[in-house]
Amino acid sequence: MQNQSLFNLNELEATDTREKLRLNFHSLSVCTMDRRTSPINVNQEKDESLLDDVLCSAVIPKGTLLVTQGEVDCSVYFLISGCLQVSQKDMDSSEENVLYVTHPGEFVGSLSVITGEPSLFTIKAVKFCQLGVLSKSDIYGILLQRPRVILNLSSTLTSRLTPLVRNIDYALDWVHMEAGRAIYRQGDESDCLYIVLNGRLRSVVTQNKKKELVGEHGRGELVGVVEALTQNPRMATVHAVRDTEVAILPDGLLNVIKHKYPQVVSRLIHLLGESILSPMKAMQLEHSGEASEVGTNLGTIAIVQASDEVPLSNFAFELSLALNSIENF
Repeated sequence: MQNQSLFNLNELEATDTREKLRLNFHSLSVCTMDRRTSPINVNQEKDESLLDDVLCSAVIPKGTLLVTQGEVDCSVYFLISGCLQVSQKDMDSSEENVLYVTHPGEFVGSLSVITGEPSLFTIKAVKFCQLGVLSKSDIYGILLQRPRVILNLSSTLTSRLTPLVRNIDYALDWVHMEAGRAIYRQGDESDCLYIVLNGRLRSVVTQNKKKELVGEHGRGELVGVVEALTQNPRMATVHAVRDTEVAILPDGLLNVIKHKYPQVVSRLIHLLGESILSPMKAMQLEHSGEASEVGTNLGTIAIVQASDEVPLSNFAFELSLALNSIENF
């Protein structure tokens, strides 16, 4: 949120805002278990004291962008008055699709803070708004002392989930793959597709007893989508380059999605086309002498010193400062 869009409240308004925030935060922090049987003693005064140095209140003019899609350092906003619009860019165009609007008494921005991922949405004030703000670092500090807050804060998100997302969530399997382990091998039956949550996977094709690197897959990429959609055997062996977490989407759920939500099929066809065209693009780059795109979507950088005389720590520190100065790096 830009500083020039945030105006200070007068003392009376600020006090009223803080009291409303205290009440709503306390509703999040109170354990849902019976206090007589709960192993945690809920103390409202202690809960409120957590907010003394972290609560911020602000008034926001109409048209102000609080969060832009892809932004990393987000905050949680509690809407006291006004109206906020949550939107998302269309994958195939720059058009903004309005998902929903928030009303007074609701939290917004918690998904990005909870997951630690860049924001999936753009949040905009469509009216003059009065807000309470808790930064990501402040939320994490509160969670260290009141872990139960994460459960109740997460529950505020479920009301916004579509039936499609809920069905997928119930059917997904989350699997941890150790480094070097194959998630499937060339020629295996295709009964699911994989979504890389974190880590890295590598695809290798074996021909005439020779192994050839086909590609690598990083966080957020789909693996095995071609075989899953066409019901053909696996065309390559895919293994974890390092410890990796994947979500497994079974073909049964994929068929349900195709029948109940036809709009998803067009996106899957687009992904299928990209998967088919990627090897052709790599071959064209190879013949033209240009670098291949096998190493795209990298999330980890290793710095290796050429000799003991190289000040590796100092160089890494300076590089970190330089990269942090780049917006949304």
